[in-house]
Amino acid sequence: MTETTKGAITKAFLSKIEDSLNFRINITPKFKAIVTGHGNIKVYLHKHRKIGDPTCPCRQGPKTVQNIVFDCFS
Repeated sequence: MTETTKGAITKAFLSKIEDSLNFRINITPKFKAIVTGHGNIKVYLHKHRKIGDPTCPCRQGPKTVQNIVFDCFS
């Protein structure tokens, strides 16, 4: 395997190391969990069989970090 999607969510927010050094937000454990895709997000909970439906209430697809930040307005 030469490619992976691991880190894709984090890279969407912080594509360069310099970006994370200049980030003006308090990077807490909860923040890290969300930007790495391991937070209390429907798609993550569905993957681990905690909930049945990962669909976002905005109906723009599954409730992922990308959906919350870029697409969802509900």
